Amino acid sequence: MRSLFFRLDASPQRGLGHLRRCCVLARECSALGARPHFFIRHEKVDFNGQDFPANAVLHEIPWDCSPEKDAELTVKFCEKNKVEAGVVDHYRLDKSYQTPLRDAGLRWMQFGNPLHTHPLLGALVHDARPDAGVEEYTTRKPADDTQFLTGPGYALVGEDFRQMRSKLMPPTSKEISSIMLTFGGGDDQGGILKALEWLDATEFTGTRIVMGSSMNPHLPAIKEKARQSSRIELHVDNWHPAPFMARCQLALCAGGTSLHELACLGVPPVIVCIADNQFFPAKSWQAAGMALNLGAIQDIQEATAVEQLSYLLSHPTVRLNMARRCWEAQDGLGAKRCASALLDLPRAISKTSR
Repeated sequence: MRSLFFRLDASPQRGLGHLRRCCVLARECSALGARPHFFIRHEKVDFNGQDFPANAVLHEIPWDCSPEKDAELTVKFCEKNKVEAGVVDHYRLDKSYQTPLRDAGLRWMQFGNPLHTHPLLGALVHDARPDAGVEEYTTRKPADDTQFLTGPGYALVGEDFRQMRSKLMPPTSKEISSIMLTFGGGDDQGGILKALEWLDATEFTGTRIVMGSSMNPHLPAIKEKARQSSRIELHVDNWHPAPFMARCQLALCAGGTSLHELACLGVPPVIVCIADNQFFPAKSWQAAGMALNLGAIQDIQEATAVEQLSYLLSHPTVRLNMARRCWEAQDGLGAKRCASALLDLPRAISKTSR
């Protein structure tokens, strides 16, 4: 059995997006016979309800350790557990962090974003944006043998979304009866409350299905809003949203993995960016005709948001065309493809033989 490592961060501020997508990939790797080791640097996170593979081993990286110590601990964990390859999914991935991993003979997949500037020393670079291309990364000096996993076909969408998709038909209805609101597992920067206000201003009469998190500091206000309105259906800490997404015809959401989960079910998103790394994906999705991008949450004017949402709600053919493009672009098999690529990496040459 080949062992793999998954090095990630999780906190109320960072959210749970990295944890969720690593769990999705780890489950696919486990299904192919691998044993996942999670090296997690976290703060105030309850892992109950998260879908770790049954054979996963969890290790803790202290939250307050330096990037240098972090890299050292990751290498030691890998050497102790005879792990040679894996995934690095956090924001401290500069050259000084990657170099010790590379020098130890480790090979890994990392997530690309044109906003970043650090070198790409990983064996695999993942970027699931609709218009992602290798040429965007040439200035960041990837290795000659670096493989690029680009496009929605490599998005890390879980098995529950594939199963739900198999029960659905491609989008055909112009009716909008329910709208999903989902802004990740941490601090949503007030995104849900603002989205609810915008929808009220459009006079949308359907259901607002809200996916909330106990790590969101705005949850008390969201609960109060839901208590006052029969049109709001609130679900807190539900990490299996596929059945709820499938009931919707539109979504207001952040620019993370949820975009691909929604697309897998034919639900077009209206994107509100709550983190810098969401800017490029949001622009890419809008350019592909698969989403409406409202921009960064701190820059969005209420009047503009209401105007654009009103247009989408009053032009059902526009929304339906977006839904069809989403359905066609996202088959939900990306995690399987990434797992195969990860397990196909050649084993590293041991340090003693180099």
